[in-house]
Amino acid sequence: MKKKGFTLIELMLALSIFAILMGSVYKAYFSEMKELRQITDKNNMQYNAKTCIEYITRELRNIEDETQEIELIGNEIIIKSFETKKDVVLVDITGNKSGLVNLNKATRKLVDQKGRILCNGVNNISLKKDESGDVIVITIVLQSGNETHSVTTGININR
Repeated sequence: MKKKGFTLIELMLALSIFAILMGSVYKAYFSEMKELRQITDKNNMQYNAKTCIEYITRELRNIEDETQEIELIGNEIIIKSFETKKDVVLVDITGNKSGLVNLNKATRKLVDQKGRILCNGVNNISLKKDESGDVIVITIVLQSGNETHSVTTGININR
């Protein structure tokens, strides 16, 4: 007598092997998706920091007028005009919203004077002069979840 079909034990064994294989595929897939999401977040954070630094640097480098001077006073980069005797705050990290670029500490966003968001997730901005006093060193620190990224640049303020 020939048997046709599978026994219950054979079906249970095949189902168990299939479940183990699918479990490992599921774990590997979602592990890779999590890693991809982390890499994407880090890349976005790096791009945001770089964009902010480039915006501030471009604004500072656009000051070509010999009647203006760039100074770092406290937590602000000030553009002093000798002709109009009016100072313009380029970067304000105090939260006073008085600059062309402002840090909103509550929302952790860097915005321009029109309220456009330049950068999200700003944890800190550091403005310092180097030892020579000729270079303003700007460091932007961004944080997203557990990831922290910082970008630093120096801008020569003596022409």
